[in-house]
Amino acid sequence: MSKLTISKIPNLNSFVLRQSDGNDFFIATPNNIIFSKVSFAFILKFLVENKYLDHQLLEGILEEYHSDLKGIIERKDDVS
Repeated sequence: MSKLTISKIPNLNSFVLRQSDGNDFFIATPNNIIFSKVSFAFILKFLVENKYLDHQLLEGILEEYHSDLKGIIERKDDVS
């Protein structure tokens, strides 16, 4: 099973994800990163729980998503 290490680079406000012992979390190439939904959810959860990522940022994204979805549904109702 792979081991995932996440490090924060404070001055760049960036993260480094490093896996060892396999490719269970992601596969990376120079131009791509491939990961499953489960791996992505695990990484997001880890970042929030360890205060690398503010939970309010994710809540804002979901709020924006739900607002956009509501607008789409309302627009469909207007077309009928």
